[in-house]
Amino acid sequence: MRKLFNRLHLYFIPKKYWDNAHALRNAKMLVNTTLLSALFAFFYFFNTIIFQMEDIKYNMVFCIIAFSVLPFLFKSGVSRVGIANAFSAIALFCTAFDIYFSRGLYSWSM
Repeated sequence: MRKLFNRLHLYFIPKKYWDNAHALRNAKMLVNTTLLSALFAFFYFFNTIIFQMEDIKYNMVFCIIAFSVLPFLFKSGVSRVGIANAFSAIALFCTAFDIYFSRGLYSWSM
């Protein structure tokens, strides 16, 4: 199983990061983060179905697609900083969307 994940990392990491161990480790963390976030959004999608959160369900579909595309963009040559910034922007947008449409702004704890 470990070899499978290692091959998955190396599939998405461009060759220019393989020469430097520090850059390779950073690239692996970036790929891990994007893939795990896509996986989390995929499982959270089922929660939105169970709890009938219609607006958030469509947001989770967007998150799954957006986070899944980022490793492919990284492989195609987009810089690591560009992917990290895109990841942060997607995560910020989706979190704000979820808070607003789940009525989190009006909860008693805020």
